[in-house]
This record gives sequence, structure tokens and C-alpha cells, in this order.
Amino acid sequence: MMAPAIACSSHRVQQQQQQQQQQQQQQQQQQQQQQRRQEVKLLAQLQQELQQQQQQQLQQQQLQQQQRII
Repeated sequence: MMAPAIACSSHRVQQQQQQQQQQQQQQQQQQQQQQRRQEVKLLAQLQQELQQQQQQQLQQQQLQQQQRII
């Protein structure tokens, strides 16, 4: 009579372990997604800054050219 009870409890433990593993995997996936989102935001910010710098440089070059003409 003992064997089935032991088998049942070990089966429960296996199920719990599987559930924990699944939860950990889900958490890791969520963290990775959050990291990607942050990286995308940072990249977007960097691109904007670069564009602004390029525009400023262009404006300065245009000003210098205008001054030369004058």
C-alpha cells in the first residue's frame, strides 16, 4: 500500500518543479523583452541626438557659406 502513495507524492513534486521552471522561463522572457524595449528606446534617442547634431552642423556650414558670400 505504501508504494502508490510515494509515487503520487513524487509525481506532485515533479509537477511543482515543472511549474517553477515554466514560471522562471516566463520571467526570463519578460525581462529580455523589457531589456529589448529599453535598448530600442535608447537607440531611438541616440538617433534623434545624431540627427540634431547633423542639422546643427549643416546650419553652421550654411551660415559660414553665407558669411563668405557677404
